[in-house]
Amino acid sequence: MLYQPLPRTLEAALRDVRDPKPLVRVSAVRDLVPHGEGARDRVIPALEKALSDDNALVRATAAEALGDLAAADALPGLLVAVEDEHQLVRQKAIAALGEAKDARAQSRLARALSDPRPEVRFQAVIAYARVASSREDALRAVLAATRDEDEVVAHIAFRMAEELADLERGWGASEEPRAAEKTADPALVERARACLAHTSPRVRAVAAVVLASAGDPAGDALLLQIIDGALATPETEDVAAAIELVAERRIEAARPALKRRANRGVFGFGRDVLWWHARTALAKLGDDDARQAIVSDLGAMSFEKRTLAVSAVGRAGMIEAKGTLEAMKGHPDRADPGAVETALSLLSGVA
Repeated sequence: MLYQPLPRTLEAALRDVRDPKPLVRVSAVRDLVPHGEGARDRVIPALEKALSDDNALVRATAAEALGDLAAADALPGLLVAVEDEHQLVRQKAIAALGEAKDARAQSRLARALSDPRPEVRFQAVIAYARVASSREDALRAVLAATRDEDEVVAHIAFRMAEELADLERGWGASEEPRAAEKTADPALVERARACLAHTSPRVRAVAAVVLASAGDPAGDALLLQIIDGALATPETEDVAAAIELVAERRIEAARPALKRRANRGVFGFGRDVLWWHARTALAKLGDDDARQAIVSDLGAMSFEKRTLAVSAVGRAGMIEAKGTLEAMKGHPDRADPGAVETALSLLSGVA
């Protein structure tokens, strides 16, 4: 049997970050992260020093660690690392600036948005939206990036557009959550409509998801194509979103494709990786077979299967199973307690 070594103590990590062997230094940098909360005044300087290591993997790992610690206090070193000669270091440094959410990095990230290298632009789109001083600045950058010649960059730009609603709180917006239909920017909706005819299936799919999230029916036909596999996108997250959205929008035409995914996979054989999403969507649409299967799984032998069924009950609004979930409270061996609480909270709003 192989045993994983225990994480280093703070003193051991600080010692080994200066070890002659690069891989030891990489490992030590990673082991510094758990000590960041209790000994930040020692950990951050050590990581900043590692940003100038002569080994690119050590520098990249240090940048990633600073991102994990949201180290705005390491901003000067990260800004230097953005200009690193090694691609991985640049990417990790840009990502770390986004995690730090420090508006002082905005101008540097703005330049990275037009970098000739798509991998840099990709990270810059994510980071810029998180450090922008206003929603307007963030939205302007995101919309521009949806026109990027690289389909992966254009895709992540739409994804970041969806994240803007969550980021609004940092710009002084109300703490009260608001429906996507109320927060979707008209310019974003217009851009998503235009991208329904994009040459990239990846971009067409995410545009349809953005529109459906905003309550716009223009992409509904593409949602059906995503679910039945006619529109093949490599982004599983978008397929899962499409499945959830057709249920929220009560698109009955999606039932046949959802049944194939729930029962035997999108191409007619095997179990689809999103079978649970499909079954839950069917249950939300009122499908009796799906609802009965979920209720049955509440009594399954497997703890994991019971917990998945609990989550499905909440997401699908299956008020008929509320009593079973209430009986599970106080019995952590029946299902994950957090899943039970979340499901019951969702059911509390079901008439």
